[in-house]
Amino acid sequence: MKLLSRIPFPLLAASAAVAMVLYACGDGGPGFGNGGTSRDDSKIPSTDDTGGDDTGTPDSALDDTGLIETGDTAPVIDTSPPYVGEGYDRGDVAYNLVAPDNHGGTWRLYQQAGRPVVLVLGYAQSYTFQEICSWLPALEDEFSAFGLQTAVMLYLDPTGMDAEEEDAMAWANTYGLSDVLYDPDSEIRGEWSSATQVKTYLLDGDMVIQWTNMESTSQEQLRQEIGDIVY
Repeated sequence: MKLLSRIPFPLLAASAAVAMVLYACGDGGPGFGNGGTSRDDSKIPSTDDTGGDDTGTPDSALDDTGLIETGDTAPVIDTSPPYVGEGYDRGDVAYNLVAPDNHGGTWRLYQQAGRPVVLVLGYAQSYTFQEICSWLPALEDEFSAFGLQTAVMLYLDPTGMDAEEEDAMAWANTYGLSDVLYDPDSEIRGEWSSATQVKTYLLDGDMVIQWTNMESTSQEQLRQEIGDIVY
């Protein structure tokens, strides 16, 4: 205190002002500011609560893999069939039959994978075709525990014209069938069978044709063939 009392007041006030300036700038000597070092902003806690990665990208811009979503393209989903068709004979992996149905949708054979399928193709004027359609629902119920799926392809209506959706609906209602398909562009006939033939296919869950029969097929015969692949 005695030493300070000997320093002129103007000089003491000026020294105090300089010290305050140095403290504010962070460049003061010992006892002032941070000891002569510059401020490290990285040590200051962030006030950004949006989350994100270490680069400052908010969580809303990251996908599940941590990559930034650009919105340019959607993920590519493989929609190719799980099987490669080989033919229409016994032992072949069947081609993927795709046709409009009585429900107003599109029926696809490969969507039935994993369960046995009975496919009957024919035309309305055929007595054989009518007879098979009459007992087919009962056979489907009999093997329902194995997921048996039955479908009927109606090529021609009762007047001999190409079947349309209303014909498929009427045929399904008449015989109590689940799925009745039709071939408006004549793309299926000639491959699976002709328009004036009745043909029955039995496929296993791997879409392999296990049995085929042209024209007449009895319920007992088809029951035995189905039993051979499910039991």
